[in-house]
Amino acid sequence: MSPLLEVTDLMVSYGGLNAVDLVSFSVEEAGIVGLIGPNGAGKTTCIDALSGFIPHATGRVRFAGENIEGWPAHRRAEHGLVRTFQSVEMFDDLTVRENLIVAATTTRWWSVFIDACRPSYRVRNIDVEWALEATGLGGEGERYPTELGHGQRRLAGLARVLASRPRLVLLDEPAAGLDSAESVALASRLRSLPDLGIAVLLVDHDMGLVLDVCEQIHVLDLGRVIASGPPREVRTNPDVVEAYLGSEADE
Repeated sequence: MSPLLEVTDLMVSYGGLNAVDLVSFSVEEAGIVGLIGPNGAGKTTCIDALSGFIPHATGRVRFAGENIEGWPAHRRAEHGLVRTFQSVEMFDDLTVRENLIVAATTTRWWSVFIDACRPSYRVRNIDVEWALEATGLGGEGERYPTELGHGQRRLAGLARVLASRPRLVLLDEPAAGLDSAESVALASRLRSLPDLGIAVLLVDHDMGLVLDVCEQIHVLDLGRVIASGPPREVRTNPDVVEAYLGSEADE
């Protein structure tokens, strides 16, 4: 079977700088793959390109058997490829559940007529409730984002993208600002996603999290892949140690 996501020679250039330089990797169905590297290595730019937020990226990107290069971000999301952002921005005047409903609702050109003719119309909450349970927030749906701790807000951001029932989630620094206990809780939730039929591409600086949950890891430096493999191999790769891990690989 072909991988769920197959990236071949992805390139993003700004002027004379190649922020992502001929990057190739794949993500299997219900797999968890890590993408790591030092600051400025091109990790977020790679996610931006894969999710359609950088329209001028070149290379071949196949998702679920289709070539999706040239597709806008909303079409990729509707096809099941979604992403999170480093900053968890939510509507503070809406409950957590309402935030998820907004994210899960697909707006069409005729939606304005439905709203005008049927103001009491409500979307089905099945996927919203499922997303809350999948992230451990089943009892937090009626709370407001300002009432949540930082770790819960991060989980709410994950629940928001899960509410659309994606096939692949691109996670950009989901552990940013988490303490060790919150990171462990996040890891538990991420490991459960493949059992729910959801693949993950994880970008994060929390090496404990990445090494713990990922089956394969690709390391970027200056826009290029310098190492790929399972966590044990990547952790001790001399190029990775020099570029990123440093003494952590010897601990």
